Amino acid sequence: MSSNVPLDNAKMVFSHIDADNDGHISRLEIQRAFALLKLPMSNHTLDSLMTAADHNGDGRIDFTEFEAFHMARIKELQVAYDFFLSEGGNYQPLSTSALRDVVKRLNLKASDSEIRGMIQLMDRNSDGVVTFEEFRDYLLLLPAVNPRAVFDYWRSQVHVDDAEFASPKDSVVQGAYSDGVVRLGSGALAGAVSRTSTAPIDRLKTIMQMGGAMAIPGAQSGGAARVGGMMDSIRFIYAEGGARAFYRGNGANVMKIAPETGMKFLAYDWFKETIAQDPTNVTVWERFAAGGMAGATSQFAIYPLEIAKTRLSVSPPGTYSGVGHCIGSIARFEGLKNLYAGLGASVMGIIPYAGVDLAMNSILKEVVSEHYSQKNEEPGVAALLGCGMASSTTAMLATYPLGLIRTRLQAGGMKGTVQYNGFFDCFTKILQADGPRGLYKGLVPNAMK
Repeated sequence: MSSNVPLDNAKMVFSHIDADNDGHISRLEIQRAFALLKLPMSNHTLDSLMTAADHNGDGRIDFTEFEAFHMARIKELQVAYDFFLSEGGNYQPLSTSALRDVVKRLNLKASDSEIRGMIQLMDRNSDGVVTFEEFRDYLLLLPAVNPRAVFDYWRSQVHVDDAEFASPKDSVVQGAYSDGVVRLGSGALAGAVSRTSTAPIDRLKTIMQMGGAMAIPGAQSGGAARVGGMMDSIRFIYAEGGARAFYRGNGANVMKIAPETGMKFLAYDWFKETIAQDPTNVTVWERFAAGGMAGATSQFAIYPLEIAKTRLSVSPPGTYSGVGHCIGSIARFEGLKNLYAGLGASVMGIIPYAGVDLAMNSILKEVVSEHYSQKNEEPGVAALLGCGMASSTTAMLATYPLGLIRTRLQAGGMKGTVQYNGFFDCFTKILQADGPRGLYKGLVPNAMK
């Protein structure tokens, strides 16, 4: 089925969805149709659609059933479209201003950026106005098309892009498995390139985070000393093995990309389906909760690689021969529990970071949108990018101490490092030794990254 099929013709739509030409539409064929039309789909959406169209309950839809469903749906869409256009008896094009009026009539709340996103979902020719044909084509196979359901559906799809908060986007096209594999592979490759390019800065940050908690043999005359500031750390790393020394620990960092991303996708979908009251209209806070739990799950699954990354970054050359040797040595000589040292601090940072980032981004976008709307203009890319950067920076500053404590706890079992008895002991000792500034060691290279 192609995206240019005339969706007002029930027979043509049916024949294109019925890929095997057996006179019936199966669940799999509907999934494929959604994928080819580039429309989002969840299992709940599919179940609801089958219930609405499969009148005899045999698990498939014949043409008579589909024709009846199609005819009723076109009428429902026309009523919904007229509602969105009507304002006090007058009709106006379905644009951002019309949709803003609908929000007020339904006593709903939506930011200007959300309203623009809803229009952009359907506005195929990008003229700022949604015709009935565009409206119909996007919503034809939606389980319910009353005005409130349509609005909730739009908003849920806008939030897929507008509120990622360190969690994966919804994998709503279940039929496009191969496409998901390609995207996962592409993401892993891009992540490997990105992390390798920033590996020198990342190792510098890790060394600085250890600060006074790590002995540096021969860093200064007189034998073992403690690492100093940024330049002292750079000199130490370079003296350790030249330019290659800046990439120590990067192997473990790259190795965890694919399993971490894959686990996050799977866990996010499961948590979202489990906690959402209506899986077809998942609220932003339900996505927030699902994203946080998925992040915690993926962290637990790959955490030994996080430990290996930190240990390889801060240990003297020759301590470990590689990732496998590092993990094996920790398990053998320190116990399996040390493969999860600092996990609590890591998980604790997920929700606060996401909450601050999401809240700040939403507030800043509201302010920027209001500023531009007064001038009857749309915010530019630079303005929206600035909102994202500002919110991410604020979230990073708010949660940075948790990352530093995690690094200290991860390296705590090594010789020559300060030993901590848990999260609060580490927090207290850092404050006693360096004051509040000690909680932000390595902040500059982290911001550079």
